[in-house]
Amino acid sequence: MICEMIPTEEYKIMLEKLAIPCVDVVVENSEGEILMIKRSNEPAKGQWWLPGGRIFKKETIKDAAIRKISEEVGLELTEVIVVGAYETIFDKGPFGIESGTHSVNVLVKGSIKSFDNMKTNGDHSDVKFFKDVDESWHSYLKEAIADARKK
Repeated sequence: MICEMIPTEEYKIMLEKLAIPCVDVVVENSEGEILMIKRSNEPAKGQWWLPGGRIFKKETIKDAAIRKISEEVGLELTEVIVVGAYETIFDKGPFGIESGTHSVNVLVKGSIKSFDNMKTNGDHSDVKFFKDVDESWHSYLKEAIADARKK
């Protein structure tokens, strides 16, 4: 691992004061369906979302994407391509943070050799593929998936 986990109290302070760098990963299967996870925590609790998360200091975007796909869905990511940079701002944050969160999201598109060992972890309650973008999804997801499909 690139860095130690940040103690929760320190991380709360960071979330209250800073935009946090994140990587989100678009993975399509052979049918052109997008891999999504159902979030168990704020922000976006209970919503379908792209796998991804925080980028650690001294961790490249590619390495962060590979790590997050392994941690969140148990798969091996290959051939990472940067799609673009976006922002997400939420009114609710994790740990009951009332000031919300602000993330700078680097969107990447990657490939998976095999989906045989796909799993969930404690950060989400489900994982599945979607052919179509749902109109109820966050505007960031709609834009990000459309942009990734053009690459």
